Amino acid sequence: MIDAITYTDMLKHIRKNELVEDTIGIMITRPDLNTGNSILKSLNYFHHLTGNNINFYLSGYGAYWSGDRYPDMNNVVCLDGVDWSFSYKAFIEFVAALEDVSKWKYSGESELLLIPYHDEMLDFSKVVVFHLDEMLNDGTISSVSNFITELSRFVKRDNSADSITTRGVVKCVTKAVIEEIIDKIPTYVSKPLSRGKHYLCRDFSL
Repeated sequence: MIDAITYTDMLKHIRKNELVEDTIGIMITRPDLNTGNSILKSLNYFHHLTGNNINFYLSGYGAYWSGDRYPDMNNVVCLDGVDWSFSYKAFIEFVAALEDVSKWKYSGESELLLIPYHDEMLDFSKVVVFHLDEMLNDGTISSVSNFITELSRFVKRDNSADSITTRGVVKCVTKAVIEEIIDKIPTYVSKPLSRGKHYLCRDFSL
């Protein structure tokens, strides 16, 4: 997990790492949501789990920031000995910036967006959105931790630049996560994922 106080900060971090092609994960959640609270409790685990597999950016969260920038910031978790804070103002600004550059609109609940990145740009024409609260509330997944663990395992195996380039992120992620993870690991979920209710594969480009 990587802090992303603002949308601009996230883009700077991506470009600083000189990524050519990758799948970027954006976690949209808040501490007041059950899923957000669950993610915070396991943040150290997620951070080390996904670190070398996929970049998951946590919107509205950050470290080493000044209260002058966001007076409403509140320390919510300690990651590797460093305090991470959350700001509702920063979170809302991040969501607004994402909505400004795409047709995606925030549902108000916890969402995980998977977006391909190439040519120094996020490609909003091939976005996968998982509705984590809906998946958890109706018992489709046993926990967010289990879902992210399985997703990270797949991405580690099949998220190479060649794979994304030749197969496309939508086919790569949705086919594998929905068919392989769910169908081949029946203990992973108690119900099948429903397109539209639990996830979307959509062109959100302007």
